Amino acid sequence: MPDDTTAASERTDVDSVLTWYRGMSSQDAKLAMSKFTEDCRYWAVGLTDHGLERYWMTGRDAITDYLSENCTRTDPGKLTYTPLHIGVAGKTVLVECTTDAWFSIGHHYTNRGVYVFDCNDDHDVVEMRPFYDWGPVAAHRRATGWTGAQDI
Repeated sequence: MPDDTTAASERTDVDSVLTWYRGMSSQDAKLAMSKFTEDCRYWAVGLTDHGLERYWMTGRDAITDYLSENCTRTDPGKLTYTPLHIGVAGKTVLVECTTDAWFSIGHHYTNRGVYVFDCNDDHDVVEMRPFYDWGPVAAHRRATGWTGAQDI
């Protein structure tokens, strides 16, 4: 049986998930994705001529590039993801959070949502599904010119 020191130093699913929030809030998408598997999936959203549409992105590098758009378009130090509540069921971590971002073009984006992370036995994230208020997302995409739409 491990002692308290060993148990406290072991990474948990929640620790891995909170790394995503630390990375995004420091505008470092690479750090945010560092606890994800190489073949992870992300339920992305894109703004198309038909409105917001969901699609699956696969691969840590592709997802990092997608998330980097939000980090690089935001004023330095002006992107904050704040976890409000965390729930755990088996290997799934659910986080209710707020997002607050200021963009150099003068656009202020705020949103509240729930993010669902599924982890593997090594505590790495294998899948992430964000659910947020669609109105602010669509307005944000239009204001910043970043559609996030899937390449066809």
